[in-house]
Amino acid sequence: MRIVQINANYGFTSTGLIMKDISDTIEAHGNESYPSYQRTGELLANGYRIGNPLDWKIHAFLCRLFGAQGYYSWAATRSFERYLKKIEPDIVHLHNLHSNYINIDMLLRFLAKEDIATVITMHDCWWFTGKCFHYADCGCSRFMTGCGKCPKMKAPPASMLFDRSRWSLRNKAKRLSAIPRLRIVGCSKWVCDEGKKGILKDFTIKNIYNDSRANKIPLVRDNTAVFLLEQVKKYNIKTCLEIGTAFGFSAAVMGILGGVEVTTLEKDALRNMKAVSYLKPYKNIHCELCDCFEF
Repeated sequence: MRIVQINANYGFTSTGLIMKDISDTIEAHGNESYPSYQRTGELLANGYRIGNPLDWKIHAFLCRLFGAQGYYSWAATRSFERYLKKIEPDIVHLHNLHSNYINIDMLLRFLAKEDIATVITMHDCWWFTGKCFHYADCGCSRFMTGCGKCPKMKAPPASMLFDRSRWSLRNKAKRLSAIPRLRIVGCSKWVCDEGKKGILKDFTIKNIYNDSRANKIPLVRDNTAVFLLEQVKKYNIKTCLEIGTAFGFSAAVMGILGGVEVTTLEKDALRNMKAVSYLKPYKNIHCELCDCFEF
């Protein structure tokens, strides 16, 4: 079986490490893995880089000028479609496509036309919103009614002139519904439940946790995450010292969704390393490898 995965990164950051783990598992079971990505630090025999730095910069510029991230990179996406036709994958697994490197309208139409079995893993909320990755920090629920008048228009991916969130959400709904063999996975029960409130309400969404729960690594449950955000908002919390990072889930909830300046301590080197790889892009989250009595 030939399985293509598509993600912004391979082998680093949270989704890039997950993609690598899945790729290794695919090959360990005797199947063929074809990782496709924007960036990686590894040399891969079956890897495919989508686009190039100039194309990515043009995509980012057009996104900021006209809005609607993921609707440019026409030539890069056409080349990728030719690559897919050549290897004839049995399954295409989509992760994060929101990084200025691929045209999702072209890709989803191609998957529908070629009737390729497609899996989407939702690592955030982007697949069922018109623009944003997360919305809890601003209390927005417009994704339930079609987006538009986006309160995060200037937040990454920033749109300087036009709010295309309503059009983008409608386009996603139309293209996803046209794929004959589509399965959707959420990495938490919360993101699965949220997805069912909007354009994914008619899809079956399966909750599959990342390896933290599979390996009995302690992390907060979904209802605890909601509670944390409620407390952040209620008491206007700006800074937090956390003891016990694990893989960084609670720090991510408070730092990414709540906008809190988080310093999180972990004495286990492996857990700290994984948390750093996940949380490195967020400048307001600081991971420290140390015992709390030594901090």
